Amino acid sequence: MKKIIIIMGICVLIAGMTTASAAPGLLSVFQTPDDIEWDGTFSGNTGYYDGEDWVEVAAIQGNFKEAENRPIGFFQGTVAGPNNTGNIAGFYGRHLVLGRVSNDEGGKLPIIGFIGFNTTSQQFAGRWMSLIGPALYFGGNYVYNE
Repeated sequence: MKKIIIIMGICVLIAGMTTASAAPGLLSVFQTPDDIEWDGTFSGNTGYYDGEDWVEVAAIQGNFKEAENRPIGFFQGTVAGPNNTGNIAGFYGRHLVLGRVSNDEGGKLPIIGFIGFNTTSQQFAGRWMSLIGPALYFGGNYVYNE
């Protein structure tokens, strides 16, 4: 039974990513208005483990906004790596992340992944994947505006 649930989950993830990439209009929902009042900021990095070593692909930083009395919200920020820079935006809800990453040359990729929050130390961590490249880990800190 566990195997069936895992296989069904993987199929849903793949179907969601292919739908998002096939319908460019869906990616436009990740554009947020410029006059929004953000609840806080986040910063961290994304990368992968190469054997035992951490290989950082890019630094991430930006703003987040939470829905009232719910563990959901959206984020928008920048991604800066040694080979490329760009933007990241999307939604998070409970333990799921859905969004897009775009580079300065105009390329856009949908991302889907999982996220966890440590509210005591105000840290987040998770893993996301896209249609191209390896599944990357990410993590960092978040701070609420005063």
